[in-house]
Amino acid sequence: MNEPATNGVELAADIRRRDDAIELRYAVVNHGPASLAVLNAIRTSGADGVWSFHPDTAYVSLAGESVVVTKGALPIPEGLFPSNLETPYAHLLAVGETLTESFVLRLPLPVCDPFAKLRLKGDVSASNLVTAKSMTFRVGVVPIGGDARALADLPAHPGLRSIYPPRFAREGQSLLEKSFALDADIVVLDYQVFPWPK
Repeated sequence: MNEPATNGVELAADIRRRDDAIELRYAVVNHGPASLAVLNAIRTSGADGVWSFHPDTAYVSLAGESVVVTKGALPIPEGLFPSNLETPYAHLLAVGETLTESFVLRLPLPVCDPFAKLRLKGDVSASNLVTAKSMTFRVGVVPIGGDARALADLPAHPGLRSIYPPRFAREGQSLLEKSFALDADIVVLDYQVFPWPK
């Protein structure tokens, strides 16, 4: 099995605060020794079923008073056995190349954490107002080669790749991260559960 990418990969990131949003810019630099898949393309589906990969789409969770923004394959919590694992698609990054991206998080920022939602029973809404004092950004990278392949299987999105076998997107992934202190608290919309009528 391929080993997680721990050496030769550099993440630089910064944030810019607006009145109604936070802009996050980042760069992943591949110093080698292998090509990388950067798992930063999270799929969403429109009302007509058409897939899209908007750069503003990210997973959002809370860890105490910090909000965690992830572009990558979410680790599966212990004791949870989801039947459907959604894995982000990837951009390929050859040795010596740099991938840059900027995206916007609208405020208040709703939580988007599929595994946390799976644990909740009832009608779930991201509507519970909480505050966060800091932010951590994470992006997942997987070394390509050996057992891990990157497949061009989306004709409508030729720049994206899926990881095969899919389990390598988690088993071979390293989550690079940067943390930021916020100059002012931000409002996060955490999950709130409403019981179903009996």
